[in-house]
Formats: sequence, C-alpha cells, structure tokens
Amino acid sequence: TIEMAPTGTTGNWYGDYANFPDGSYPWFVRGGYFGNGASAGAFGFDSYYGIASTDYSARAVFLGALD
Repeated sequence: TIEMAPTGTTGNWYGDYANFPDGSYPWFVRGGYFGNGASAGAFGFDSYYGIASTDYSARAVFLGALD
C-alpha cells in the first residue's frame, strides 16, 4: 500500500486519495469516498472506525501467495 501512496493523502497513483489507519481510525477502507470527488478512484483508500457506511465504494483485495 505504501507504494501507492508515497506522499501521504494526495499526489498518489492516478491522483487518488490515500489515508493510513491510526489509533482513532484503525480500519482500512479500500475504494473511494464520494466526498473526495475525482481523487476517489480505483486506487484510493482511507482509514475508518469500523462501522458500516454507504459513503465508500468497495474493492476486493487478495492478500496471499499464488503458488
């Protein structure tokens, strides 16, 4: 994920928004928040506090090796 967002919240892959989890918002949300406008693209992600929300899109993520 850090490869997609080397500069923080802006200036990342295709200009998509990126925000890493912290103590207050410990969950990753993959996909864009509608309020981020054009920066809410396929590579966007945000931090969140773990409740359901209709404000974000969704992306499937596979974490594992393909042997």
